[in-house]
Amino acid sequence: MFYGLQFNTSGGESMQVVINTALQVYARASSGGIFGEWKYVCGPGEGDGALEVEKATVAEKAYRLASPMTITFAGDAQGAVSFDGSGNVTATLSVRNGSVDVSDLVNDSLNALIRDKNSILMKKVQSMIDEAISYHVNKSGWHVSQDRGGN
Repeated sequence: MFYGLQFNTSGGESMQVVINTALQVYARASSGGIFGEWKYVCGPGEGDGALEVEKATVAEKAYRLASPMTITFAGDAQGAVSFDGSGNVTATLSVRNGSVDVSDLVNDSLNALIRDKNSILMKKVQSMIDEAISYHVNKSGWHVSQDRGGN
């Protein structure tokens, strides 16, 4: 005596799983309407009842997709990448013009430094200049600007 389940695909193939009175689990699948041999899955005391990883095997060969697939990113980030399963792919994304308002997002803790998107580069350049020549030393009452290297 045994208890079993049969799973049917929309393509007409089936998989059967049975448990006998000794609580041993076996499975088999059909291909082209013909069932293969029963394969032992597990029995009492062989794990928690789930299919153990060591019972599974790694596929001998991975196949490419029948036709390449494309993932498209839309919205604030735009880009696309196609893949066929033959290897890894990298997607390059760009920010859509005008989709992100950076006005007043960066500040010096007192005032907003960025009022519009076009000022970002100029504020960065100004910051670099200020940092390079902002060190003053007193020599005989004179204030002299020098860079970090002492020049």
